[in-house]
Amino acid sequence: MLFRLFAIAVVMGFSSLGAAQSLTLSTAVEESLHNSPEVLKAQSFEKEMSWKKTEAYSHFLPTLTGNARYLTDKKYMLINVDFAGNPVVFPTIIPTADYTLTAEWSVFDGFASTNLLRSSSRLEDAAEKQRAWTEFSMRSQVTLLFYKALAAESLKNVAYQNLSTLKDHQKDVQALKKAGISTKYDILRTETQVSEAESEILSADDNVELAKYKLGEALGKDKEERTVAGQLPGLN
Repeated sequence: MLFRLFAIAVVMGFSSLGAAQSLTLSTAVEESLHNSPEVLKAQSFEKEMSWKKTEAYSHFLPTLTGNARYLTDKKYMLINVDFAGNPVVFPTIIPTADYTLTAEWSVFDGFASTNLLRSSSRLEDAAEKQRAWTEFSMRSQVTLLFYKALAAESLKNVAYQNLSTLKDHQKDVQALKKAGISTKYDILRTETQVSEAESEILSADDNVELAKYKLGEALGKDKEERTVAGQLPGLN
């Protein structure tokens, strides 16, 4: 009983590991939207235009400017006053600290602020549409590359099944040759078919690696190691 539970746990562990290493279409699209340089650039440009619009509102608000100054080296001016023939010297009073606050508000600027706000709003709208179009293009591109990789995996499986079938057929032909039913021509024909099937497997393996490489490039990676999982779309 304990061995059976251990075997079930091992099988479940390998199943979860295989599921973690598989790549679905939704995961691929989500990763592309988070890692693609083109999408990130479009999103950053949209945020920049949004802040540009917020900055344009500042031209309609008053401007406050503050200044503070403190005199550390005091050099007083002296004033001489004559009191009944007795000269008296008085130092001039100069403040040691000076604070100023200036407010400015433009009443009319020839509609420059209004036109700036309009242009900023249109730039923000254009940036938003550009970001949406970039994300749509990335979704379409990743979806196409994902299905190409999935189709390459399916063709690879078909190639391996074809080779296995031809090898079984080759064994049958060799057995029939020993029984005197088949000829050497039949054996050569099966050997040629097996050799072509092996070449198709090599080509299928290359196509899978190339499709996964292009998919990983769209996802912002050097190479995609996970196995694509899903079903190819079909017509209704």
